[in-house]
Amino acid sequence: MKVYKFGGASVRNADGVRNLRKIIDDEQNLFIIVSAMGKTTNALEKVFEGVQKGDKDLSLENVAALREYHAGIINDLWHGPKKLEKVDKPADAELWYDTIVAFGELVSTTIISEYLNYAGVANRWIDMRRCFLTEQRHKDAGVDLEASEPLLKNALAECVENIFIGQGFIGG
Repeated sequence: MKVYKFGGASVRNADGVRNLRKIIDDEQNLFIIVSAMGKTTNALEKVFEGVQKGDKDLSLENVAALREYHAGIINDLWHGPKKLEKVDKPADAELWYDTIVAFGELVSTTIISEYLNYAGVANRWIDMRRCFLTEQRHKDAGVDLEASEPLLKNALAECVENIFIGQGFIGG
């Protein structure tokens, strides 16, 4: 299996996502790791800063800007207004640093997975929080590779697809 990694700058807009689609054209047995789009992680750190300071308005402003940013990419990819329910799901997560900054990867991989399916590239979105077990050190956790290996293998084995989309920054 090949592994391709796309950083945030390479998928910062709809053209970058379409370019990703071109790069993977005709590939099989592929695991695509994607970072948050553009400067999303930096913006999410500002959301966390607002939470820490008790400045709800600051956090909400940054969340609204991020939603608008991602909605613009989605609408461009689908050539018009489009709502992706799966993109809204992470909004209910508990608010602490590791969770907040992980939203970027969850949203970017969801958008890309949905777009690739829409563009005819069957794939399976993999939640790396369920596949990579980490230590309980927030902001600096290492991955327990021995414990994670069977989780990742099981997640991939259950799939009929042979192209997978996962996050590059998070574990559970």
